[in-house]
Amino acid sequence: MKVLNNSDSSEITFILELNTKDNLKSEVSEFTQYLSDFIVEREPSSVYGYYISDDGNKVTLIERYNNSQDGIQHGIDFIN
Repeated sequence: MKVLNNSDSSEITFILELNTKDNLKSEVSEFTQYLSDFIVEREPSSVYGYYISDDGNKVTLIERYNNSQDGIQHGIDFIN
């Protein structure tokens, strides 16, 4: 993990690469779309997107929050 400090901005951006653990690409696509819809509905101030690799073995998530409190709230929502 790499942390970059930009004291001119309170925004937080996460870029995560996840292994799909041999799940079918269609299942991964269905789940990531469900997750994306959930986040957009619950957290309208966040920016969220994902990319599924061509072979379906990896998902890259990109999440941006206005501040650390929004990022923490996302963690709470995700756990619940």
